[in-house]
Amino acid sequence: MTTPATPCPPCHPKRKPPPSKCWPGDDLDGYTEVYPDNPLLHLYWDAEILDLSGVPSRRIIRVEDPFAVRFRIEFTGPAWQCMAGDWVFDVRFDEQGGPADFKLSSLLPAGALTQKDWKGCDKPPCVQLAYTVPANTIQDSVYQLTSTFRLYCCGKPGPIVGFEPEKEFQWYA
Repeated sequence: MTTPATPCPPCHPKRKPPPSKCWPGDDLDGYTEVYPDNPLLHLYWDAEILDLSGVPSRRIIRVEDPFAVRFRIEFTGPAWQCMAGDWVFDVRFDEQGGPADFKLSSLLPAGALTQKDWKGCDKPPCVQLAYTVPANTIQDSVYQLTSTFRLYCCGKPGPIVGFEPEKEFQWYA
């Protein structure tokens, strides 16, 4: 007699974000991991592709149009005040049906998607980085986007990471 297989629970289940105190109404719904898991520190995050007025962008964008990327992290628990480092954000572009996969940071000035020298003791429990991507940065194609972040401490990658799968977007000439 065989026993039916039971689904394996996810190793790191996604927590439902509490209402944002930093950005009321924003759905901080990206995936994160703080290792080792600790009730003294939780974080929630979100990444968006926006038009220049701050509205979430349509999924079809002219190559000639600049657009913005915005990354937000919000902490809960008291341990964030003891953190310091560089928050490094990025957006991965995976071309649908093609070989042109790249990270947005590879097309921008060095450090454009980094918040350097962040110190929790000097800040509220909120991290935000917004960057306007110039026109003609992204080439004509359809891409699956995934946003990422990582905290670097003393120049080394730390165990605080996250990602958020975005939708498919098309850039056209």
